[in-house]
Amino acid sequence: MFNLFNGILSSSGSGYIPEMEQKISQLERGTLVTKYSWRKRPERKTLAIRRETKQLIWTRKPAIDGAVNLYEVKEIRPGTLSKDFEKWPEESKKLENKCFVVYYGTEFNLKTLSISGKNDFRSFRPVESGETKLPSPYALRRKIILKHKKLPEGQDESSFLVRNDATDMDLRNSCKNGIMYLKDCVDKEWNPHFFVLTQSKLFYFDSYKLNQESEKSEEEEDSGSFQGPKNVPNEELHFSEKWFHGRLPGGREEAEQLLRAYSHLGDGTFLVRASVTFVGEYCLSFWRNGQVNHCRIRSKQDKQIKKYYLIEAKFFDSLYSLITHYRTTPLVTADFSITLQEPVPQPNLHENEEWYHKNTGKNQAEEILKRNKTEGAFLVRPSENDTNCYTISFRADKKIKHCRIKLEGRLYTIGNVEFESLVSLINYYQNHPLYRKVKLSEAINEDMVRRMTTEQDDVLSYTTPSYMDPSSINSSVTCIAIYDYRAKQNDFLSFCKHAIITNVNKNTDCPGWWKGDYGGLRQRYFPQDCVREIERSETHEIDEASGESALQGSLDMNGVFANYGKQPGHAFEWIVRISPSTACPPLECGVQTEELAQEWCGAILTVSQVASRIETQHREMERAFKIAKEMSNLIIYCQSTTFNMERVKQQMFVFYEMSSFPENKAEKLICQQMRKFFLKYHQHQFSRTEIIFCNNFVHFCRLKKGTASPFVEIEVIGAVYDSGIKLVTKNIVDNGLNPKWNEEICEFTVTNPDFALLRFLVQDVDVFGEPNFIGQASYPVTCLRTGYRSVWLKNAYSEDLELSSLLIHISIKTASTI
Repeated sequence: MFNLFNGILSSSGSGYIPEMEQKISQLERGTLVTKYSWRKRPERKTLAIRRETKQLIWTRKPAIDGAVNLYEVKEIRPGTLSKDFEKWPEESKKLENKCFVVYYGTEFNLKTLSISGKNDFRSFRPVESGETKLPSPYALRRKIILKHKKLPEGQDESSFLVRNDATDMDLRNSCKNGIMYLKDCVDKEWNPHFFVLTQSKLFYFDSYKLNQESEKSEEEEDSGSFQGPKNVPNEELHFSEKWFHGRLPGGREEAEQLLRAYSHLGDGTFLVRASVTFVGEYCLSFWRNGQVNHCRIRSKQDKQIKKYYLIEAKFFDSLYSLITHYRTTPLVTADFSITLQEPVPQPNLHENEEWYHKNTGKNQAEEILKRNKTEGAFLVRPSENDTNCYTISFRADKKIKHCRIKLEGRLYTIGNVEFESLVSLINYYQNHPLYRKVKLSEAINEDMVRRMTTEQDDVLSYTTPSYMDPSSINSSVTCIAIYDYRAKQNDFLSFCKHAIITNVNKNTDCPGWWKGDYGGLRQRYFPQDCVREIERSETHEIDEASGESALQGSLDMNGVFANYGKQPGHAFEWIVRISPSTACPPLECGVQTEELAQEWCGAILTVSQVASRIETQHREMERAFKIAKEMSNLIIYCQSTTFNMERVKQQMFVFYEMSSFPENKAEKLICQQMRKFFLKYHQHQFSRTEIIFCNNFVHFCRLKKGTASPFVEIEVIGAVYDSGIKLVTKNIVDNGLNPKWNEEICEFTVTNPDFALLRFLVQDVDVFGEPNFIGQASYPVTCLRTGYRSVWLKNAYSEDLELSSLLIHISIKTASTI
């Protein structure tokens, strides 16, 4: 006796066949159906699926009449809801309960093709918000403007509601907002996130970064009382100056040694150092009359503001402003009067380090590093292009990289990080990654260079000619998902539409695939076609210090389901589980009380129902208007509409609409009564007229005349000393349609241009080698203009020859420039 569990046993007794497999097998064998068509009478067909090709086919054996890929099938709707049944109503009514319609077709791909272009060339959003007229041609330069019909927009039921992320993320328009906790997949810790629920999406932000941004903005507002470099406090303005030497190890004695070494700069040579005796204050040391002088720079608190001074009568807000003042105004005391002149340069401590190679260039550095296989081997050398720059040459990922260090004042800048000396910079990157995960591990010294020169050159070449910028290496590219993606491998990212992917790395080994961070997963692969890069001008959530976005992600509320329950093993007793309608994993959020969990679930379910209803209305509207919403969203300024005189008079002119004028309608409007209206219409909006575009050309020959073989004669006709020079091009055989003389250059020296003409003569060479006239043109030399010019040809009676012209390039040089 056999037990059947929603299935059957195979004939061979090999085991149980599931119910779904049984249904698929039946569909592969085929079903006898009646196929209705608008043009033909209903036919008996066999409808089946092909599992190996993933197709839906209909056949009348032995041949296959048609096939549709299964991924193109959008919907299967029961009933006679198609115009194909309308022509055969009597026959379809007999089988009305057994009829169904298969809706299929390829996905609309124009949005993907358009948005993949550079943002600078797109015009898919208004140039200015709240504009009431068309932008100027200058504002629309280098923009691609699409013309198409657009879905009606608005808030009523008959209009298409367009979502605006900037408006949705406004807390005043949110349905609910608050703090919930998400678990980090890496650290296994619950971190607070700020959630914003709108009518269409659920956004969640990093709460810590939001607080950090608000604190940063408050500090910037309070620091606007002084004039100086941006984001630099008053007490730090002197850090980047050459004259500030910080705390010298030798103190007063070292300062005197430096001033004596640079005494050739003259009186007024100076430096500022941190005082050894008076901690927290500074000392001014300068050279005067062959001696070193030291002056203590005092400070005191005035209304909780630190003031600096050398003389009791003059106070300054910063050390920087004090030194700047005395470099233009003399320092007057009872004993002397002096103006500070040249600062003492910073000591080059790095010149004594083993990794510094003063006389090594880029090519030599690459040859040295080729012979060293150690990851992180490095040397430092002066830049060949800029005297105020240095370069770190090092090995990383089996390649040779070059990183530029800029000397700005007394600070050494690499990317966005500043160091007081080159030695401290190298020491830092020996303990921290410089390029991805590579640290500076092994310094190349002179002994190693001499030893490696005796070895054989490495066969492999790892050179990379371009310089790299650490700020661009570590700069965080942020992308937003434009499609859902379900990963099939563990080292790939899965995400839903509108997800925010941070730390994107475009330089991967797999073409078409990038790496990024999302959902707690670090540096996982994802397809670049499913995302769009977010420009810095598009988002204000980019943290300038870390390059990361405060916006962590978002969920589309269409079809979202939410529930809550107790989780005793978690850090939070109540967990809200948000399940999107896509293939993305559910989002588990921790809350502190049951009431809060109930509020979030109720709000999410309410918004989800409204979003699903709106999405259904939008789909029906797309079918009714036969316009895809992806295409509608791209149309801004050239919205195609039917011209209606009454509507234009009632609503006046709509600048973003565009109508077509057939010849008969335009002729009526241009008449005497409507001329002013027609002119005013085109002052506010565009119109369209039909223009024939030719994709192919054919050179039709005159009967018994053959194809022309033209050549051009160019000559100057004028005074006796200017005339007589005639230049002739070579003839182009059998091409009178578009002959080209790209290599022909004609030069004339004209002494009297006011009395000279430039003449072009085009002739044809017949089979006997005799020239035959085609066209000519003559222009006064003083009327010529430089650049590419079109020369309209004329016949022997100076009448225009239609469709006959020469494209030439003219360059004019006067005697002073020759």
